[in-house]
Amino acid sequence: MLDASVALGWALPDEDRGGPALAVLAQVAAEGGLVPSHWRTEVGNALMMAVRRKRLAAGGMALALARLSTLRLQDDTAGVDAAWEEPLLLAIAEGLTLYDALYLELALRRGAALASFDQDLRRAARRHGLVVLP
Repeated sequence: MLDASVALGWALPDEDRGGPALAVLAQVAAEGGLVPSHWRTEVGNALMMAVRRKRLAAGGMALALARLSTLRLQDDTAGVDAAWEEPLLLAIAEGLTLYDALYLELALRRGAALASFDQDLRRAARRHGLVVLP
Protein backbone atom coordinates (compact mmCIF):
# COMPACT_ATOMS: atom_id res chain seq x y z
CA MET A 1 0.00 0.00 0.00
CA LEU A 2 1.68 3.14 -1.23
CA ASP A 3 0.94 6.58 0.19
CA ALA A 4 1.48 9.65 -2.03
CA SER A 5 4.09 10.97 0.42
CA VAL A 6 6.45 8.14 -0.49
CA ALA A 7 6.05 8.74 -4.22
CA LEU A 8 6.70 12.44 -3.68
CA GLY A 9 9.81 11.51 -1.71
CA TRP A 10 11.11 9.97 -4.94
CA ALA A 11 9.90 12.74 -7.23
CA LEU A 12 10.74 15.98 -5.42
CA PRO A 13 14.44 16.75 -4.91
CA ASP A 14 13.80 18.74 -1.72
CA GLU A 15 11.86 15.84 -0.20
CA ASP A 16 14.55 13.25 -0.79
CA ARG A 17 14.08 10.52 1.78
CA GLY A 18 17.23 8.64 0.77
CA GLY A 19 17.58 4.94 1.46
CA PRO A 20 14.16 4.29 3.05
CA ALA A 21 12.26 5.76 0.09
CA LEU A 22 14.47 3.94 -2.39
CA ALA A 23 13.93 0.65 -0.57
CA VAL A 24 10.16 1.06 -0.86
CA LEU A 25 10.55 2.05 -4.52
CA ALA A 26 12.56 -1.09 -5.20
CA GLN A 27 9.92 -3.22 -3.49
CA VAL A 28 7.07 -1.60 -5.44
CA ALA A 29 9.02 -1.90 -8.70
CA ALA A 30 9.60 -5.61 -8.04
CA GLU A 31 6.25 -6.61 -6.55
CA GLY A 32 3.80 -3.93 -7.63
CA GLY A 33 1.81 -1.77 -5.26
CA LEU A 34 -1.69 -1.05 -4.12
CA VAL A 35 -3.10 2.50 -4.14
CA PRO A 36 -6.50 4.06 -3.49
CA SER A 37 -8.18 5.48 -6.58
CA HIS A 38 -7.36 9.09 -5.63
CA TRP A 39 -3.58 8.40 -5.52
CA ARG A 40 -2.76 9.68 -9.03
CA THR A 41 -4.80 12.83 -8.47
CA GLU A 42 -3.07 13.50 -5.15
CA VAL A 43 0.42 12.90 -6.57
CA GLY A 44 -0.31 14.89 -9.73
CA ASN A 45 -1.66 17.81 -7.74
CA ALA A 46 1.39 17.84 -5.46
CA LEU A 47 3.71 17.82 -8.49
CA MET A 48 1.73 20.62 -10.13
CA MET A 49 1.94 22.70 -6.94
CA ALA A 50 5.69 22.02 -6.74
CA VAL A 51 6.08 23.44 -10.26
CA ARG A 52 3.97 26.51 -9.36
CA ARG A 53 6.05 27.09 -6.24
CA LYS A 54 9.30 26.67 -8.20
CA ARG A 55 10.29 23.57 -6.21
CA LEU A 56 10.34 21.55 -9.41
CA ALA A 57 10.89 22.46 -13.06
CA ALA A 58 8.17 21.51 -15.54
CA GLY A 59 10.63 19.06 -17.11
CA GLY A 60 11.14 17.53 -13.67
CA MET A 61 7.41 17.01 -13.34
CA ALA A 62 7.28 15.25 -16.71
CA LEU A 63 10.21 13.05 -15.70
CA ALA A 64 8.61 12.21 -12.33
CA LEU A 65 5.30 11.31 -14.01
CA ALA A 66 7.11 9.14 -16.55
CA ARG A 67 8.98 7.30 -13.80
CA LEU A 68 5.92 6.85 -11.62
CA SER A 69 3.86 5.60 -14.56
CA THR A 70 6.24 2.65 -14.96
CA LEU A 71 5.28 1.29 -11.54
CA ARG A 72 2.81 -1.59 -11.51
CA LEU A 73 0.11 -0.06 -9.35
CA GLN A 74 -3.28 -1.57 -8.66
CA ASP A 75 -6.04 0.98 -8.08
CA ASP A 76 -8.64 0.14 -5.46
CA THR A 77 -11.99 1.92 -5.72
CA ALA A 78 -13.91 0.24 -2.92
CA GLY A 79 -12.73 2.71 -0.26
CA VAL A 80 -13.93 5.71 -2.28
CA ASP A 81 -17.22 3.98 -3.02
CA ALA A 82 -17.71 3.60 0.73
CA ALA A 83 -16.15 6.95 1.72
CA TRP A 84 -19.19 7.92 3.74
CA GLU A 85 -18.80 4.86 5.88
CA GLU A 86 -15.62 3.24 7.21
CA PRO A 87 -13.02 5.77 5.91
CA LEU A 88 -14.99 8.69 7.27
CA LEU A 89 -15.34 7.01 10.67
CA LEU A 90 -11.60 6.24 10.66
CA ALA A 91 -10.80 9.87 9.77
CA ILE A 92 -12.84 11.10 12.71
CA ALA A 93 -11.56 8.50 15.17
CA GLU A 94 -7.89 8.90 14.19
CA GLY A 95 -7.83 12.65 13.53
CA LEU A 96 -6.85 12.11 9.88
CA THR A 97 -7.93 13.76 6.67
CA LEU A 98 -10.40 11.70 4.67
CA TYR A 99 -7.66 11.25 2.05
CA ASP A 100 -5.31 9.68 4.61
CA ALA A 101 -8.13 7.62 6.09
CA LEU A 102 -8.67 6.11 2.64
CA TYR A 103 -5.07 4.83 2.75
CA LEU A 104 -5.63 3.42 6.24
CA GLU A 105 -8.95 1.80 5.32
CA LEU A 106 -7.43 0.18 2.24
CA ALA A 107 -4.45 -1.19 4.16
CA LEU A 108 -6.75 -2.56 6.86
CA ARG A 109 -9.22 -4.09 4.40
CA ARG A 110 -6.50 -5.74 2.32
CA GLY A 111 -4.19 -6.63 5.21
CA ALA A 112 -1.40 -4.72 3.49
CA ALA A 113 1.68 -2.99 4.85
CA LEU A 114 1.45 0.80 4.58
CA ALA A 115 4.31 2.84 3.09
CA SER A 116 4.02 6.45 4.23
CA PHE A 117 6.10 9.33 5.56
CA ASP A 118 3.02 11.00 7.07
CA GLN A 119 3.54 10.70 10.82
CA ASP A 120 -0.14 10.89 11.80
CA LEU A 121 -1.02 8.19 9.29
CA ARG A 122 1.91 6.02 10.42
CA ARG A 123 0.82 6.27 14.08
CA ALA A 124 -2.79 5.41 13.20
CA ALA A 125 -1.66 2.41 11.15
CA ARG A 126 0.46 1.12 14.01
CA ARG A 127 -2.46 1.53 16.44
CA HIS A 128 -4.43 -0.77 14.12
CA GLY A 129 -1.61 -3.34 14.05
CA LEU A 130 -0.41 -2.67 10.50
CA VAL A 131 3.17 -3.02 9.30
CA VAL A 132 4.46 0.46 8.42
CA LEU A 133 7.19 1.08 5.84
CA PRO A 134 9.89 2.32 5.64
